[in-house]
Amino acid sequence: MSGLPMFFRALIRTGPLPLSGTAAASFMGRSAADLSRIATQAVDLLGDGLGTALIEAGLAPSQVPPALTAAALRSDPDFAPVLAGERTLARHDEGPAVRAAQRLLQAVGARRGGAPAELALSVWGADGDWGDESIAATAAARVHFGLKADGPFGAVDAHALLAALADARPTDLLAPLPPEAKISAGALRICQIAEAIAAATPEAPYTHAAEGTTFSYCAEDFGVAARLDGALLAPGGVRYGLRTGSPGYWKCNILGGIVITLAGLPNAAFYWSDRVRTLHFPRTERFGACLRVLPGWQQVRHLDHRDPDDETQPLRGPAQQAEILELLREALPGDLLFVDHPGAPGNNGGHTRITVAVAAADDPDAAPAFVQAGELKAVRRRDGLAALGGGAEIQLWLLRFTG
Repeated sequence: MSGLPMFFRALIRTGPLPLSGTAAASFMGRSAADLSRIATQAVDLLGDGLGTALIEAGLAPSQVPPALTAAALRSDPDFAPVLAGERTLARHDEGPAVRAAQRLLQAVGARRGGAPAELALSVWGADGDWGDESIAATAAARVHFGLKADGPFGAVDAHALLAALADARPTDLLAPLPPEAKISAGALRICQIAEAIAAATPEAPYTHAAEGTTFSYCAEDFGVAARLDGALLAPGGVRYGLRTGSPGYWKCNILGGIVITLAGLPNAAFYWSDRVRTLHFPRTERFGACLRVLPGWQQVRHLDHRDPDDETQPLRGPAQQAEILELLREALPGDLLFVDHPGAPGNNGGHTRITVAVAAADDPDAAPAFVQAGELKAVRRRDGLAALGGGAEIQLWLLRFTG
C-alpha cells in the first residue's frame, strides 16, 4: 500500500491535530487516489466537517468511513484477540487487526491533547502493515501513558489507548463545513507557514527554497533581541539587519510580512531609501492600509476608535466593545490583524497578528488563535476581547487574501 500523499504529510506536521477546516482547501483538485488514501489511512486525523470536505472534493460518501470510537473498536471482532491478550502485533504483521491498532494510535494522537507526534503515523498512516512507524508510535505511547510493557503491541497498550480515546471528544466528520473551510489556497499557505515558524527551533528550523536560496527561520528569530549577528531575509530583497547587544526591536510586522512573502502573495514591501536598495515591510499602523489596495487582498473590517478630540487616545464604551467582538468572530485562518496602539501617529505603536484558528463559538472572549512575535520569540496564542478591547487599541484592520 502507498504512503500518505506528500501534501497531506505536510499538513499533519505543521498543523495542530485533529486537522481543522483549513485543510479543506488543500483537498480540492487532488487526485481520487490521494483522496482515497487520506480516507482509508488517515481519516482519524481529520476534524469536524473534513469528511464532508473529502466528499466535496470528489469522494463518494461510501468512501469516507466514520471516525473511530472506543465502542466501535471494542466490538470489532478482528481486534478482540488483541484486547483479550490472545494476540500481539509485531513487525511485518498485516491485516485488519493491525489497521485497527494503527487507527487507534492515530485517533488518540489527534484527539488527546499533548499526545506524541509519532502517534499520527504521518508517513504510512493506517496501512495495515506493522512496520517501523507503528513500532515507534507504540514506544512513544508507552512513554506518554507511563506503561511498562515492552515488546509487541498487546493488550496493555490497547486498553490504555482505548481509555484515552473514550475520554476524548468524538469527531463529526460529516458535519457541515466550518467557515474556515472556505479560505483560499493563499490563506492556507499563510497558516501553514506561520504555524511552522512558530514551532521551529534553531536545531530544527523552518526552511523555504526560493530564488535559488534556502531561507531559514525559527521562532527565536522574532523575539525583540537579536538571536545572532546578521540579517532576517525574505525573497525579493527583503532585509533587516540584526546585531546582538543592540536594544532590539519588535518584529511583529516583519513576521507577518515574511509569512505572506513566503506564501507568494502581494506583501506591500517598499524600498527603505533611494540609496539603500533593500525592502522593508510597512510598520504595523500602516500595514493594513497598504495591503488592502494590493491584488487579492480584501479588507474585512476596519475599526476607527480614535477620539475626535484627541486622535492619540481611544474611544471606550459598549459600542466599541461590540465592534471588536464582531471583528474577532469574523477572523478566519490566514487573516492578518493589525492594530494601532494609543499614541501619536508614526510612533510605531502597533502589533501584527496572523490568524491560524477561529474563536470557539462558545468563547465569550471570542479569542482566535494567532501566531505573533513576542518578547522572546514568535508564539501561537489566543487573544480576544480581554486583550484587544477596553481602549487598548485606537484602530484595528482585519485583512484577508481571497485571490
